[in-house]
Amino acid sequence: MMVSLTSAQIKWLKDMNITDYSVDAEGFVNVDKNVDISSKHLKVIPVKFGYVGGDFYCYHNNLSSLQGAPREVGGDFNCKENTLTSLQGGPREVGGDFYCNHNKFTSEPDHSFINIDGDFMWKA
Repeated sequence: MMVSLTSAQIKWLKDMNITDYSVDAEGFVNVDKNVDISSKHLKVIPVKFGYVGGDFYCYHNNLSSLQGAPREVGGDFNCKENTLTSLQGGPREVGGDFYCNHNKFTSEPDHSFINIDGDFMWKA
């Protein structure tokens, strides 16, 4: 069964200047280039990203969860300056660096489930 995006999700992607994407059979949005949804006052990511070939920037928002973040990122993943207390819902594969500084972590967040090819940065 083919899963399609809602009109609200399609509008959100357009509003975020994400126009060159595909949607797989599970409803995941896949993008070959960078995705930058930083500084947009987001509380949630309203689509489910599957693969992002470049960097994924969702920093300086109001995200308390990484639900919707890509499962796999070819470049850097940057979720710093949010209100995260966990990395659950975030990517499983990151080809570059993983930035999650300036969040609400009380200790180093568990990232053992993430394969990170670059550096992991979580402290302020």
